[in-house]
Amino acid sequence: MPLLPRLVLALLVLLSSLAACAPAAPPVKNLERVIPPQGEGRITRLESASQVALRGTRVEAKAGDFMLESGDMVAVVSAEDGIVIDFGPAGSTDELISLTPALFDGLGNPRAPIAFIGAAEGQPGVLHIIRRGAALPVRLHTFVTFRGSLLVVESTAEPEDPKDAGMLVGLGERVAWGNTPSWVEGVGLIRREGGTWSTRFIGRDGPNLSYALATDGGPTGAPNVVRFSGAYLAGFFASGRGSEISIAERDGKSPRRTLYLAASPRSLGDAVAALIPPDKLRTYAAPTGVPVTGRVEVASCPDEKEIAEAKGKDIAKLDRKPFVRFAPGEPLRLPDGCFEARLRAPGYKTTEWLPLERVSELAIAPSGQLMVTMTEKGVRTPARLQVRGVAGTSSPEWGEDPDDGAAMNVVDSRTGVTTMPVPPGKYRVIVDRGFEYSVFDKTVDVTANQTTYVTAEIERAIETPGWVSADLHLHSEPSFDAPQSLDERVVSLVVAGVEVGVATDHNRVTDYRPVIERLGLTSYLASVIGDEVTTEEMGFGHFNIFPLEPASEPIVYRRTSPAAIFDAARARGPLFKENVIQVNHPRMGDIGYFDVLRLDRDRIGDLTGRAPWARLDFDAIEIFNGDDAVSVAAVESVMKDWYALLDAGYRITATGNSDSHRAIFHEPGLPRTYVRVPSDDVSKLDQRAFIDSVRKNRAIVSSGPFVTLRIDEAAIGDSVAPGLRRARVEVRAPRWMDVSFVEIVQKGKSVARIEAPFEPTAVAAELEAMLDLRPGDWVIAIAGGTKEMDPLYRRGVPPYAFTNPIFVDGESRPAKP
Repeated sequence: MPLLPRLVLALLVLLSSLAACAPAAPPVKNLERVIPPQGEGRITRLESASQVALRGTRVEAKAGDFMLESGDMVAVVSAEDGIVIDFGPAGSTDELISLTPALFDGLGNPRAPIAFIGAAEGQPGVLHIIRRGAALPVRLHTFVTFRGSLLVVESTAEPEDPKDAGMLVGLGERVAWGNTPSWVEGVGLIRREGGTWSTRFIGRDGPNLSYALATDGGPTGAPNVVRFSGAYLAGFFASGRGSEISIAERDGKSPRRTLYLAASPRSLGDAVAALIPPDKLRTYAAPTGVPVTGRVEVASCPDEKEIAEAKGKDIAKLDRKPFVRFAPGEPLRLPDGCFEARLRAPGYKTTEWLPLERVSELAIAPSGQLMVTMTEKGVRTPARLQVRGVAGTSSPEWGEDPDDGAAMNVVDSRTGVTTMPVPPGKYRVIVDRGFEYSVFDKTVDVTANQTTYVTAEIERAIETPGWVSADLHLHSEPSFDAPQSLDERVVSLVVAGVEVGVATDHNRVTDYRPVIERLGLTSYLASVIGDEVTTEEMGFGHFNIFPLEPASEPIVYRRTSPAAIFDAARARGPLFKENVIQVNHPRMGDIGYFDVLRLDRDRIGDLTGRAPWARLDFDAIEIFNGDDAVSVAAVESVMKDWYALLDAGYRITATGNSDSHRAIFHEPGLPRTYVRVPSDDVSKLDQRAFIDSVRKNRAIVSSGPFVTLRIDEAAIGDSVAPGLRRARVEVRAPRWMDVSFVEIVQKGKSVARIEAPFEPTAVAAELEAMLDLRPGDWVIAIAGGTKEMDPLYRRGVPPYAFTNPIFVDGESRPAKP
């Protein structure tokens, strides 16, 4: 390794060791200026994560962290970062990702190594954390404790030197509770839009655990400013950053910012009520007749000015300012004030707003029932159902997070039969199972209080012998940004026709196999264990490593380097040096390896000289990421990077993967990678042969068509001798999919192409051409269409597919390790 990278790595190791050996007592010059609050409960230094009485894949606690307890409430603070990483009632499913007090000084890194963490001097039950600002000579003191069931996080800034008193910095926090919409008092759910709002609290209304977060004063106090960054990708929701305040040292005292965090397994409303002083709470009876999946939404009454401006129009149609949501059968506990309520439930029409005094009058209008049985050759089969409103009828809404496979207007059915509530109206019933099957499409009428029965028969439309369809980049709830449960993830793969799922959660090692076996789906889906190494603090991209051993530790992702990641991957079982290292979404800005490298397609040869820390000995590139499914141009741009690497002699495999975080928004298997295997019986998948094919270019990338290529007798991934050779491309696709062109590309240039119309046969299109092949050449086939694939949930996606190369012998190239 060159000297500079060695020095950088040595410095990182030194910094890490210094952070791990924080001083035994807080180095505070003016302790009286940062006296912590009175605390409750007790603090324990964890010897094992099993000491934490919380459940779920998002429990991040590990040995050495600090656990705080009060009554049945539990919180964990990371010893490495000094941030709150777990919180909830004992026995509940933890949904908190992190609560991070921070200095916003322009360059401050809230996850920088801390200077001190330990019990506050003279304050039992209070944890004290100190970290220094990155750009300004300021210390951030954070105190974490309990007051009853509330977690209290108080922060104050102290200048390193008294002469610096009066400087201005931002004091605030960042909160993350998974990739779910945040609730903002006065606004409601914040989905993709970014913005700044004045609000008294924010929250998370989750299926397992709800949270509410407020500053001093809480839901009955003065509003604070909260900022949300926009989410530009479908299926990702805006992330929140708590209000920042400008602070200045005055009269020897530091301003403080105090947060209160509540959690409830019942509802957001119950969590918010915990923030309100008992003497300011009023209780109203629970509305009756709310479906178990429903919510009671409470909003502030329109004020007199809004009513006056309505000028006699229907006041019921005025916009309300949302306050909270309660679960069915739950008493409505609210502060003083004027409120109205309405009922909302998936698959039902939302009621009108009524004053709380009339809440007993609220009733959900009857829906119809839609029962769909999905079959193949007359036998029930796992499949995907969509219900789309037509002729003025809106599509049904079954929520944003799957409940027994149902979300939005889609149901992933493991059993092949489902019954769902649907408001009266006219609907298209669409049933599919991925790109290899036909599609059932029928319009039906749904009537209130009646069941509409549909039997949807689908059949295999194309055969892919010797190949399995795989998604090599998938997320579920172990990832901080994927609320998809493991059960829902497995079922979503099966109904999409994906046969091999590679679990690649962010810095977590996940195994789908126990879930596949428990659900009885081993004949449909095989599991490969992986890890998406998501680099932090010197971030340079995301890398998938697979296969790994079950329950093994994630590969180091912080304060590391590409060399360290690649070397660690080659040292891990079960295949060690024959593991796959895949570069994910290489052109996705600051999380794209090629963007961080400043990869120049015309200067591949001198890359390591310009970037000594760079490594190109990876096995695969994710050329086609699911976020680019609607943009073939974006895919073709990354293909040019791949072409440049192939020209430079790197036989790197192209892959296509969904990067699915949420099954509905990110359809798994869109795109997918077909991998050549000795047997396509997935219940007996030969993992070593599968991995060997991925490493050796025996793969096809597709968001629709199945494309094969042969040159004489050589297949995809093979080599041929130079000379005049016959190339043959076959494209298979179901009849509902548009294929409008087929093309052969030789060393980056199109050398043969045909366009639709094609003869309606089992093979959608064929192309043959004689090619003059020279040493060092490579050949791929491409097929695609211009019309969107209507059966998909995501709109605007055209079919597109390409093969990996057949290589021409005669030129040296970098060998794979």
